[in-house]
Amino acid sequence: MERIVVASVSMVPELLQRYQTDAMLSIAAKPKINESVRPKRHLECSFADIDEPSPRNLDLAAKPADINMIRSLASAERILIHCNKGQRRSPAAALILAQTLNYSPTVIAELIWSVAGYVDFNLHMLKLAGIERSLLGPPRPFLTPPLGAYFVLDLKNLS
Repeated sequence: MERIVVASVSMVPELLQRYQTDAMLSIAAKPKINESVRPKRHLECSFADIDEPSPRNLDLAAKPADINMIRSLASAERILIHCNKGQRRSPAAALILAQTLNYSPTVIAELIWSVAGYVDFNLHMLKLAGIERSLLGPPRPFLTPPLGAYFVLDLKNLS
């Protein structure tokens, strides 16, 4: 994998053209895109942004099948991952995907926070993927993502 682009749904049309991704993961958000720029592989999953599922909302939270879907994208070269805001679920998916490719979750989380301080990973997703919260260092203050926020993980330069 060469690159992971993480964004809010509003940025998808622009970023598909800019980064020419060959795969896209949509998490509970449907982008309005021109079919001419739609990636060859587009997977969709639908779960709410829930950190600690309870019996009342468990059916809305991420499930192991969602984590497996994220991991199935490891063969893509350039991927765009988005959710509604690009703040919690899509960054968690990027972290899970990087872990699948044998990158350290600690290193990737620090890299993400260095370029996108507003990221606050979905903890339930990380737990399902076997990533302990303690690996990510101390909790960060909550920041609202700026309008049009996105970030790029350039994995080819991390090796």
